[in-house]
Amino acid sequence: MDSTTISVAFSFVVFTLLVLFYVEVYRPTRASYSAWWCLALGSFLAGSVAYFIGSGTSQWWANPTGNGCLVFGTTAVWTATRTLSGKPGRPFVLIGPAVLAVAASFGAHPETDVWAGGTVYLLLMGLLLGVSAIELGRYRSTGARVPRWMIVAAVVCAAFYVFRAAALVLAGERSFLFSTVGGTVCTTLLMMALLVGVSFTMSSLSRQQVADVLRHLAAHDDLTGLLTRTEFSRRVQALLHRYGTDGGSGTLIMADLDRFKAINDEYGHDAGDAVIRAFAKACRECVRHTDLICRYGGEEFVIFLPGADAEGASYVAELVNACLARQALPVSGMPAPTASFGVATTGADAPPLRELLVAADRALYRAKEAGRSTVVVADNA
Repeated sequence: MDSTTISVAFSFVVFTLLVLFYVEVYRPTRASYSAWWCLALGSFLAGSVAYFIGSGTSQWWANPTGNGCLVFGTTAVWTATRTLSGKPGRPFVLIGPAVLAVAASFGAHPETDVWAGGTVYLLLMGLLLGVSAIELGRYRSTGARVPRWMIVAAVVCAAFYVFRAAALVLAGERSFLFSTVGGTVCTTLLMMALLVGVSFTMSSLSRQQVADVLRHLAAHDDLTGLLTRTEFSRRVQALLHRYGTDGGSGTLIMADLDRFKAINDEYGHDAGDAVIRAFAKACRECVRHTDLICRYGGEEFVIFLPGADAEGASYVAELVNACLARQALPVSGMPAPTASFGVATTGADAPPLRELLVAADRALYRAKEAGRSTVVVADNA
């Protein structure tokens, strides 16, 4: 099969993948990964068209343009793999390799040499495919993982491009090693198979990425980033069930910001929201990563400390108040906010979560009566 036929087939396949991926994946999800993958496919299509018309008087600009488009597309692939893990794209890094590939091509007489700048182009392709494989290997999701075959395929393609660069330098473009073993036909067929497989596999990963985001939004409060009441209850009830079966203990802290209505009335709701966020930040800074924090409603919060006793929980509550006092105030001259805390513990008998909440709420009420900004332990502790 000649290179012209392969080039046409490659263009047709990439165009079809671009249309399908845009319609079936990007439009419904609007996921960042999907956008980058569409950009990559579009760049590969543009590069293939540039190579196709790169003959005669057009060669001097078409071949360097094709090199730049393919390198740009592969950089977009790498950026797409980064966004799967929530990493941002970097415009300079995205454009830099393509500019380097084009500059290397124009700097080596592209009007007479088909492979002008070819070594730089091939090495950039190998490098970008290699770092894409690394990003794919690092990707983790709650519901999916990148198939091992796709990582291996990316590594094989990266190694193949490096091999082509070495063959071009050591044996020359007319050698059997470069023109046949590492030639355009073999490379195009390899890339075509990889793009088809990756596109369909990554469509499911892109949807999984959106599902992960939705699950996170459903489980976390949008103002503070803490657990929602429903998610907190689900996780704590699972722990209490385990305590009832295997033994264990934990402590629940119910917290309420003092005089919060006065803050809203005097300084405005934006200031009130800032105080809520400050309290959430103070909680995160003072608890362990295994502890559970929930915005229970309005200015009320609940913390569950697995394995902690009443004394340890009281210390954590006092630490949170101290940390809250150090937070930046949203309005100049505003008094430092404080919170009151009620503490209730559970042991091997593991009472229902509702009973713990009632006990902690009663202790919190007593803390308010005692003058606020204090900690009261429930009688059951």
